[in-house]
Amino acid sequence: MNDELFAELLASVRESGAILRGEKDPSRQFVIEEVNMATTLVIDDHLIEEARIIGKHSSATDVVVEALREYIQYRKQLQILTLFGTIDYDDTYNYKEQRQRL
Repeated sequence: MNDELFAELLASVRESGAILRGEKDPSRQFVIEEVNMATTLVIDDHLIEEARIIGKHSSATDVVVEALREYIQYRKQLQILTLFGTIDYDDTYNYKEQRQRL
């Protein structure tokens, strides 16, 4: 990663920290309305019931929604793993210099 891109990334991380701490307003926001879609699925009743009990869910719908969330999270983690070994780091960079005492 070249110095210019790294500086841009670092500035972005600092800005996001300021936004999370409420020190700065975000430059843009996206609002996604929740969409509920009725879907018919054929799933083994025993599988759903076991997952409902283990996950302490109150309904089959809750089981399916949780399973989809976990599946999406898992797939995103797999995508992140492909980045390992592709980012160049500066061996002389001292991250402690960037810390500020409050």
